Amino acid sequence: MNFPERLKELRQGKNLSQIALAKDLGVSSRNYQRYEYGEIEAPISVGVALIFSTCRLIIWSAGVTTRRDIERWWIYVIKAINFG
Repeated sequence: MNFPERLKELRQGKNLSQIALAKDLGVSSRNYQRYEYGEIEAPISVGVALIFSTCRLIIWSAGVTTRRDIERWWIYVIKAINFG
């Protein structure tokens, strides 16, 4: 599965329209559509925004709601990435 297909699958899995996800990622709806159709490659900033958007959903699902809890969660994630 290539990036455009994964992007579409992720969006549909979150029950979002292209317009809603584009707004969440901070890009125009037309550019988002072009990423999903594979017409242009998404810049790294869009990938980072997509990761952050997805992590927000995971954080919320885990019941992490306060700023302190979020900071602790990110420290845990960074340590997990760095030390595998």
